[in-house]
Parts: sequence; structure tokens; C-alpha cells
Amino acid sequence: MTPTHDALLPPHAFTGRKLGRAVLAYVLGVIAIITLEPFVFRAPAQIRIVLFDRYNWLDPFANVVLFVPPGFLYALSRSATDRATGVARWRTIRAATLLGLAASAAVEITQVFEPARYPSPIDIATNGLGAALGAWAFTRAARRLRADSALVGRLALELPLMGLVYVLVPLCSLAAMTVAAGAVVRGAVVPLPRGWGLVALALFGGTLLGHVQRRHFGPARTMTAAQTALAAAGWFAVGALPALATAPRTFVAGTVTAAVVAWAHGRAPDGAIPINRRFELAALGRAVPWLVAYLLLMPLTEPVRRPKVMSQLDLLHAVESLAAFTVLGYVLAEAWGRLELRYRYTSWRVGLVAVVGAALSEALRRMALPPIAAAPWIAAHVVSAAYGGWMYHLQRAHVRALVAGRDVRGQPVQVHAAA
Repeated sequence: MTPTHDALLPPHAFTGRKLGRAVLAYVLGVIAIITLEPFVFRAPAQIRIVLFDRYNWLDPFANVVLFVPPGFLYALSRSATDRATGVARWRTIRAATLLGLAASAAVEITQVFEPARYPSPIDIATNGLGAALGAWAFTRAARRLRADSALVGRLALELPLMGLVYVLVPLCSLAAMTVAAGAVVRGAVVPLPRGWGLVALALFGGTLLGHVQRRHFGPARTMTAAQTALAAAGWFAVGALPALATAPRTFVAGTVTAAVVAWAHGRAPDGAIPINRRFELAALGRAVPWLVAYLLLMPLTEPVRRPKVMSQLDLLHAVESLAAFTVLGYVLAEAWGRLELRYRYTSWRVGLVAVVGAALSEALRRMALPPIAAAPWIAAHVVSAAYGGWMYHLQRAHVRALVAGRDVRGQPVQVHAAA
């Protein structure tokens, strides 16, 4: 009996698919929010189609960047390790391009019913191009993606801690969309700008990258502290790109902060610290206070609104809060990762902390805003945290399968895209 295609694949092909699909669903959800805001729909009196907005010439570039991650993740979700041919790789790129075009077309059609938005064929084309570039980047990387390859070393794909850095990008985007709201807390002498929360995320991510540099990149001579600082600046700039137009000073402050903090934590003499892959708890211990600061600032810096009225900005804040708890769930699961528990035993711990955190957030929100229905709000945050913890466990399983994916001669097995 001839074995099926899937039967010939090693374990890390399946773990890669699961991880790619989970993160892809998360990223596509964030993209839908970004592109469909302000969520006001009505039948149009006339349909206005714009080919090119000369007052917003950066928009095509942003559209390309926006769809690069979905293209990459889609290719990852189809990952395999058979002897893929050039034709198979181009099929993956073509499928990712069609996915990007279809998703973008659905968004543009929906925008016909939003008075504040207008559809554009250029948006569809640039989104499709971004998805194609993302899939192409994966197929190029997958040809060299081995557990001990230089590429894995530079991307730190064997470190679940770096998965947290990548998951932070959508949260930075959501926080950047509301950074210019100028919220004021009732009774506060000094206003608390939402920019402080965005900078706290820059401090969080920069601290994580600095520890990865100090304990991994530096000893392995993969990157210098200066190169990691530049990578941290680029990481934050990509995530906080929406703030460039509305709050450029906060955007620059966060970018510089991420770079400086990564450099400060990462600088150490070459070889002074041995490579240590079990440094997650130390890194999280230094970085988590900044995430906690962001979580505390978030409910306090929401704008004052009228009772029983949920504005467009309120909806964005709610989604941002759910994304923040997704990151929190990932952090909690990673903190307990060394216990080697199955996720069904970790999930109740994550859920319990999420309940306490969401209740505290609701209490702080009641200080600044009219009350909202607490039970559904807390339940939604528990689900978000559980999803984040699940993504960590998928990431850890994929890392272990990738590291263990060697043939009988002890050589690393290549990973590339399936047909």
C-alpha cells in the first residue's frame, strides 16, 4: 500500500500548519478591524471608486506591508517537508496571492457601505502583492529553514519568546490606531495620554529583544547589540505604523525607546555570557512590568463617553483590550511552560488570571467611564487569554518538532511549502 502524502511528512510539518492557521486567524481578525473601522454601515446614495488618493500617497505602501504577514502565515500553514519543486512553491505563492486578493476584495466591497470609506482597485492590487511577497518570503526561507541554520538563528524561531514579540505586532497596531484620542480620566489633575501605553509596549518588546540579544544572538555571534536595536526599532515601527499619521511624536518616541532599551539590555562582551535557551523567566521578569503598566493605563485612558452609548472609538478600545489579553495569555502560558503541562491543565490557570485581570480592568474603567455589562466583558477577555495561551503551546510544539526534525544520519531536515 502506497503511503499518503501526509503520512510521509515529519511531525513539524503538522505543527507548522496548526501554528500558521492559529496565528493567521488572529492576524486576519486584526486586519479586518483596521480596514473596516469606523464600522458605520448604510446603503450608499452613490458608489464612489477612487483609483489613487494623491493626498495619501503612503497608503499603497501600507497596504503592501499590511498583507505580508498573512501571506507568510498562509504559506506556513501549508508547510511540508517532502521534496517540493519550484512548481509546488509557485502554487503556494499563487494560492496566497488569491487569498490576499479575495480578502481585500471582500473588504473593499464592504467599504462601499461605509460613508467614511471608499473602495479602490489599487488597494486590492497592493494587498494581493503584499500577500504574494509574504508567501514568497516563506518559500525562500523554508528552503534554508533548519533547526541549526543561520536563518533560524537570526529570526530566533527556536525560541518561543520570539513568538511573543511577533504576536505583539497586531497589538501595537491597534494601540496606535487610538493613540491620538487624547483621553482624560475623570477627576485626574494630569491627563493620561494613550501615548504612554504605546511607549510601554515599546519598552516591553525592546526589553524582550534585548534579553534575546544578551542570551542568544550575542553569544552565538548572530547579531550585535546595535543590529538588535535596529531590529527593535523596525519591529515597533511596523506595528505602530498607524500612529505615524495621527501621533508622529509618539511614533518616534516609541521607535527610539524600543531601540535604546534593546541595546541597553543586550550589550555584553562577545562570549561573556554562554548561550542559554532557558532564560524566558528572567526575560519575562524584566519585561512584564511594562506590559502590566500598559494594561493598567489602557482602561484609565479611555475617553469619557455617554452612558449606554458605544462609539466607534469605544469599539476599537474593546478590541484592543481583547488583543492585549491575548498577549497576556501567551505570557502566562510561557511563564508556566517549564512545568511541561498539557494545555488543558494550563488553561485554567490562564483563565483564572484573566478573570482577575479583566475584573480589575472593569473596576478601573468604572472609575473613568460609565459601567458596562461586566460578565460578557470578562468572559470575552478569558477567551482571548485562552487563545493566546493556545498559540504559545502551538509555538512550543512546533519549536520542539523543528529541533527534533533530523534524519537518520543526524542531519537537519529542510522545511518548505507544500503544493
